[in-house]
Amino acid sequence: MAVSPRLRPSAAHGFECQIDAPAKVNPLLHVLGRRDDGYHDLQVGFELLDWGDRIHFNADAAFTVDGIDGLAMEANLVTQAARALALDAGIVPRGHLRIDKRTPQGAGLGGGSSDAASALLLLRDAWALATSDEALSAIGLKLGADVPVFLTGRGAIGRGVGERLTPMAWPRRRLLLCFSGTDVPTAKIFQDKGLTRTSDPITIRAALDGHGHNDCEPVCRRLFPEVERLFVALAPFQPSLSGTGGTVFVEIHDPDQFDQVKAALPDGTQFQDVSTTEYSSAIKS
Repeated sequence: MAVSPRLRPSAAHGFECQIDAPAKVNPLLHVLGRRDDGYHDLQVGFELLDWGDRIHFNADAAFTVDGIDGLAMEANLVTQAARALALDAGIVPRGHLRIDKRTPQGAGLGGGSSDAASALLLLRDAWALATSDEALSAIGLKLGADVPVFLTGRGAIGRGVGERLTPMAWPRRRLLLCFSGTDVPTAKIFQDKGLTRTSDPITIRAALDGHGHNDCEPVCRRLFPEVERLFVALAPFQPSLSGTGGTVFVEIHDPDQFDQVKAALPDGTQFQDVSTTEYSSAIKS
């Protein structure tokens, strides 16, 4: 079994290896309808970023996961991913996983799903397991619909609940992520009666040309004043909402525009300068 190309020696004292857990933005999120199981049929685009969380691992320790303040270990998706992988392999989980957390909670950046996917990749190698790519994806999907795309490390368009992936070579671009400071629960958005559930899917060519939209944006803006405030402030720069969360992003075309966007932000707004990217393929998509 090949070692994940995303795995490398840890830069943190007392840990052996580390793996990046990239954040994402959604250039489109079309809600096509409601399913009988209560979920929604989606067409959703994923662009991975050169920024996100990082997970460190020390094999010579009892099984523990830490790094996220205020979240119990068993509530952490990394813990759940590790236990699910160990159960599938018939082993007892072991080792210390520490998450360097940078993505905010409820920000629509896929932080928890990316952490879970990255932990699966790291632990498959660290525990020397023969778990197949297909089995790893199946474990990931049970943890969350966004987990499989982070396992591949590649941009994609997802269908179903977002798990049926078509790889996409999105154009590379520079983005400014602007954080509203609001934890936006995904369930609250999808349960809202005002959510449009009748969008049509678009072609890959149309998606690449930027003709997608986010059906969750109007609901999020109506329910969360902090998100609406960012959209109003950034209106001249064509802002977009990432996923169902509280992050508004703007594409940056030149240095002058970067300064203009920063100047337009409400006082105290946190932001992050990022670029879209792809990672060396970790599994077969």
